[in-house]
Order: sequence, then C-alpha cells, then structure tokens
Amino acid sequence: GVGAGGGGASSSPRPESPAGWGSVVVLYTTSMSTVRKTAAQCQRVRSVLTNLGVEFLERDISMAVAYKEELRRRLGLDKAGGSKVPAPTQVPHLFIDDESMGGGDELDDMAAEGYLKELLLDKGRTSKKSATESCGGCGGKQLVICDRCHGSMRLVMMDNTGGTGQEVERRCPWCNEVGMCECEQCVPKFARTSALTAGGGGG
Repeated sequence: GVGAGGGGASSSPRPESPAGWGSVVVLYTTSMSTVRKTAAQCQRVRSVLTNLGVEFLERDISMAVAYKEELRRRLGLDKAGGSKVPAPTQVPHLFIDDESMGGGDELDDMAAEGYLKELLLDKGRTSKKSATESCGGCGGKQLVICDRCHGSMRLVMMDNTGGTGQEVERRCPWCNEVGMCECEQCVPKFARTSALTAGGGGG
C-alpha cells in the first residue's frame, strides 16, 4: 500500500483539483519484483514519501499499460519522428507539480542520501498525517476490482445488430487489462486514465 499516499480517509474523498497535474505529487512505480533492484528502489522512494506524510498518486506501470504510456508522454519519449527503438521507462519516477524530479538510480540515490526529503520539505509537501491512514475504498492501492465484471474482464451483452437480439460475450469496457478500475474515492477525475474510464464516459 502507499499509506499516506493512498489519498486520505474514505469519509473525505480527495477534492478535485482545478489545476490538474500542476498541483499533485505523482510517483510511478512497478510492483513486479522480477528485477529486485527496481522493486527495492520503488519501495525506498515510496517509504520516504509515506513516512513524511506526503499526499501522492502512485501509478504502478505493471498494473496498467495506460500508466506506462502516461509516463512516456510526460517524459517526451513518445514523440513522432524519434528512434524506432523505444527508450526504457525508468521507475521509480517522481513528478511534483508536473515537473520531473528524476527517476531510476538518480531518484533512488536522492532517497537514500536524504536529498529527496530536503526537496519535499523545501516544496512544502510534507505533513504530520499518519502513515497508516489509507483510503477505505481501496486500502491505499488506488485500484479496485471492477464492480461490473468482477475482475473477469468479460461481460455478456445484447447484440442488436440486424435485429437478432443475441447474447454475446465482450471485453469489459470499464476495467483495465487486469480487471481493475481506479478508485473513485481517492483518485481525482483529472488523474483517471481514459483507458480505465472509457466505458464510463470519462468520469
């Protein structure tokens, strides 16, 4: 879980930010532990933010392709006319107020040496908020099992093409590739990816 980064208690959902990305702390991570070094770096940076009571959105790129694409866009790695070989997407990667603070080994060094703490203090992002406080809707994971398909990613729908009215099985349009949706209690609307909200009209 992300503790204080989970988005607050369920009794008071995070308010919508009119400034969007320009007013939030976003940490891109991976929960896949196949590369131990990367998993350890993500945990170290997450712990620094949580222990300092920083409110942040965590985007686990191993849980949603849309998050990986979002990070590549924000880093300018998906511009047309570039190299045909995709540049690696380094996690952990931290953005504060829509500005990249670094990623990978650089960010891990900042966390280990105390520079990340200084940066967060300087930007006024720390608080005395309890590190154990997390969202009641998702437990601080920021993703929940789809309540429409129950995580199966399949739905039986009526196909009225040609007036047949036949039942057909289709891919659930509301969830991501692992059968999950973003938590509506702690992920603000502007930060919900279009891939995860396509079935709900973007909201």
